[in-house]
Amino acid sequence: LTLLALAPITAEELKNPRPLADKALVVVEPAEAFRYNQGTGPYSAATKTLLERGRRAFFPGEGVDLSFRLPDDARLGTPVEVRVALALHDLDGVKIATAGETVLRVDDSGTRGGVRWTVPETVEGSYFLAARFFGPDDTVLRTRSEVVYLAPEYPGLLAAAEEALERLRDRADALDATQREVSLPSTEMLVENAVMRWEDFGHAPRDWDYIRTHLETAARYADRLASGDDPWRHRTGPFVRAYRSGLDDTLQPYAVYVPESYDPAKAYPLLVMLHGATSNHLLARRRVFGLGNRPGESDYEAIRNDVDYPDLGFIVLAPYARGEVAGYSGIAEGDVLRAMADVERTYDVDPDRVHLTGL
Repeated sequence: LTLLALAPITAEELKNPRPLADKALVVVEPAEAFRYNQGTGPYSAATKTLLERGRRAFFPGEGVDLSFRLPDDARLGTPVEVRVALALHDLDGVKIATAGETVLRVDDSGTRGGVRWTVPETVEGSYFLAARFFGPDDTVLRTRSEVVYLAPEYPGLLAAAEEALERLRDRADALDATQREVSLPSTEMLVENAVMRWEDFGHAPRDWDYIRTHLETAARYADRLASGDDPWRHRTGPFVRAYRSGLDDTLQPYAVYVPESYDPAKAYPLLVMLHGATSNHLLARRRVFGLGNRPGESDYEAIRNDVDYPDLGFIVLAPYARGEVAGYSGIAEGDVLRAMADVERTYDVDPDRVHLTGL
């Protein structure tokens, strides 16, 4: 536990601390930003109650730093300070462990105060991370909480997937060109997507099921590839593949749909769907099927929720193409063409029926 030593503050400086207790967000470190743009405006994510959007999943024994910040539109005026006590509770409200205590101070120089939290040893499940804010006379101003998920399996699953990938990379020279340039990076993308979901965890069991399944699949696929059996060959349904860019060594994903009724002996039309600005390949694949957001479903949730795709006689490709507002020119155009080439060499695509659409 690390407590910050703060300069004393005079009674004249202490203004009403209640707005600080209402507005302060807890920032968790370490955390990585989610890679894909998740929409803006009315379809963006709902406001979270305590934690800044990002880390809401942890594993026992992990050390994390909890600090604070104010929303960009928050205005508190003159210096304010409150005492904050953090604790982990089960969903019945029973305290599992304290997470630490600090003094949170906001003034012209910024927001100060933080806790080093070692996640307690406990069973897998959902918990409340609660923050109790105290005023200058130790009166409770507000108690706010966030549902977080603890998954003891995560570090082991991640390590197993990464070890399987290392064994596969050691055998890369024995793979054929398609396995090395398409199937290997697609397997690596399973791990990258799992880690992104862990770092920007929405809710359980959905997100934990996704993470666990992707890591287990990555380990299994890597072992099969290393033995010469390509699990990506003729895979059907909706899924994500990737290639590794020679420009910056990044994995560049693309969403694919292959009809369940796919017959390798037949040639299929290919429909390439280009997403709009501030969107991504996952939303675009839904959109081209007419599968918009469900009532009340934000883009943040839409890229995390599964939907049922009809069995149509088209192969569909939705490239990420550097996302955001790259405009499908230059490097981003190359991403589209590379993704098309990957699909065309792994499935039987009719070259006279390749179609382009988009927003």
